[in-house]
Amino acid sequence: MKKNVIKNILPYRQRLRRIFCILLLPACLFLIGIADNRQKTLEEDPSLYKTVDAKGVFHIYNLKDFNAFQKYVLNGHKELDAVLEADIDMEKSPYWVQYYSGHFDGQGHKITGMTHELFLLLEKDGVIENLLAEVQMEPHEGT
Repeated sequence: MKKNVIKNILPYRQRLRRIFCILLLPACLFLIGIADNRQKTLEEDPSLYKTVDAKGVFHIYNLKDFNAFQKYVLNGHKELDAVLEADIDMEKSPYWVQYYSGHFDGQGHKITGMTHELFLLLEKDGVIENLLAEVQMEPHEGT
């Protein structure tokens, strides 16, 4: 009698496992979609970035934060205010901040490792203060 019960339970478990797997796949795809949409929103809205405070000021602690700041400015958030919270080595980053009209407070910190200007075009309302920058530029003929 025990063998018959075991034989009947085994197919039941296999069917449950299959049903579980079939239901799990759409759930995983749904969660991946939510995560992807969250990332797109994060890339579009600087207020969702982890170092932005309640006043909307972007705090920069490292090169990753500075690169995110640059991307937000490049994507149309040129009025984004920022505060440099630590010295940063730009590691010869090829990027710069373009068309900036926000308030950037370096708080006396230093940015090093640059081979070009940090702010390419500062607009009328733009302010950069308390920032030390160490730039290693090679002069080019005619410039």
